[in-house]
Amino acid sequence: MNEKLRVLICDNDQDRVEDWRSRIAHVLQDQGEVQAFSPAEFGRAVNALNQRVRLAKDDPAKSAAASSTDAARRIDTADVLILDSDLTPDPDSQPGDDPDGDVDSYLVGEVGQDVAHMARAHSRVGSIVVVNQSVKHRTFDLTMTRWRAGAADAYITHDDVDNVGLWNGFGAADYRPWGWPVLSRVHSSVGNFTKTVDLDTSVLECLDLIHDGDSSLTYRQLEALLLDVDDPAAITIRDVARSPSFGIGRLPKDDEASEQLLSIGVWGLRRWLERVVLPAQNVLIDTPHLLQDRPWHARERGNLDSWNADQRIWARRVDGLLEESVNTPASDLLGRQVWNVALMEPEASSGHRVQHDDPVFCEDTSRFESADTATSFESDLEGLFSTRYVAKLSDVDYTPRHRMFQ
Repeated sequence: MNEKLRVLICDNDQDRVEDWRSRIAHVLQDQGEVQAFSPAEFGRAVNALNQRVRLAKDDPAKSAAASSTDAARRIDTADVLILDSDLTPDPDSQPGDDPDGDVDSYLVGEVGQDVAHMARAHSRVGSIVVVNQSVKHRTFDLTMTRWRAGAADAYITHDDVDNVGLWNGFGAADYRPWGWPVLSRVHSSVGNFTKTVDLDTSVLECLDLIHDGDSSLTYRQLEALLLDVDDPAAITIRDVARSPSFGIGRLPKDDEASEQLLSIGVWGLRRWLERVVLPAQNVLIDTPHLLQDRPWHARERGNLDSWNADQRIWARRVDGLLEESVNTPASDLLGRQVWNVALMEPEASSGHRVQHDDPVFCEDTSRFESADTATSFESDLEGLFSTRYVAKLSDVDYTPRHRMFQ
């Protein structure tokens, strides 16, 4: 029997905390255990995380010992942590029962992005979601790079706290950006992958990204890690943990066998793979973009409903589709199937051509649409596939708007 997904909600406003808790519980039903810090408890937890930061600089052992009893220990056991972006109480907020003034003492000046970074660096939390960072209404980033180096695993707005697609992948009625993780899966995918590696494991080898002694990664993809490493094949998970962009920068003095650092490195590796490597489609390609590039692999090529009813795009493993080029370790870490582009054989023939009436994949809905109804746009993704498509929903802001082609 699968364990329930443990969700922990954190904010400085009691009413908002309860609203989010009830909405998420409604989506997860008996599949989740949705809990919330009271604002006062959350204030004390943030203070405890700050204490862990200070202790880790001088004595990592004391920091580890403190984490077993301090006010942030519930964060350590959360599979998903939900954080509001603005944690400074405003005049209209409802802090609930807070006789000691812990909300004002510990949350003033704090922002969700910083707490996300502390939680990733100094707790054993699973996925981290930041709500209302910079925008408070559904907004699709047409550059597709805005949150690339963000410490959280997803950035959403209040509207999508209970988005079915965010939690389960398929099943969303409309808005569901493909770049979001599937929150019900991520913690288990990362946990299982972590069991197969250690801090000195080569990143490119463990992800099966070296073929014939070389990798197809571009300099920009490697430079995104902000590491001073001459040989890409020598990059280890320890290096990812010390990456200023996807890790925590400077490492503690005693890091030789740290489970915490391994967790930081693997979560950072996943974000780099998801946000930098996979989108370019030059090294790895996922199911919907593979089908758009090679539509002859669709089960019913002329039936649009079939493309969207096909659960292959959400599957962890897709049987029978280009099995010789499947990248198993990267698929396991991402929680959905991807292929090594370098191992894919050309399939040019009279029947293997992209046709004008083939559907296109919309990045804002994670669905295929007719090319005549979808809107194309120019992203900031590198490579040959920077032009993507959106369904252009009426209740979503698209920025910057000039990127869309009319």
